[in-house]
Amino acid sequence: MLKKTADNRSGFVKGAMEKAFFEAGQQHNVMVMNLSQGYNSNQLQGVQYFDTVEYDGVTFGVWVFDEGTFVNEGDGGYDNWAFRGWFERTGDDQKTIDFHRP
Repeated sequence: MLKKTADNRSGFVKGAMEKAFFEAGQQHNVMVMNLSQGYNSNQLQGVQYFDTVEYDGVTFGVWVFDEGTFVNEGDGGYDNWAFRGWFERTGDDQKTIDFHRP
């Protein structure tokens, strides 16, 4: 078992993303986001699943969905978010993700 320290938070976030993607049969988009930061998930459509996971006192949301736009209003990087699926990154800061169906 991996030692749970902040040193491996990015690995945890990427692992949560991969697990959700493969458990969803590689047929849906996935977003993992640090819930203590600002974000906008209001435009996600066809949400198949949502849950939270915790790592070293930080709670992350995990969405599995069909399509829509997700905006990260906080810090980027794998310490705070990860996503997989079919998408384009937009905006000057590349923190707006437009997902579409596979």
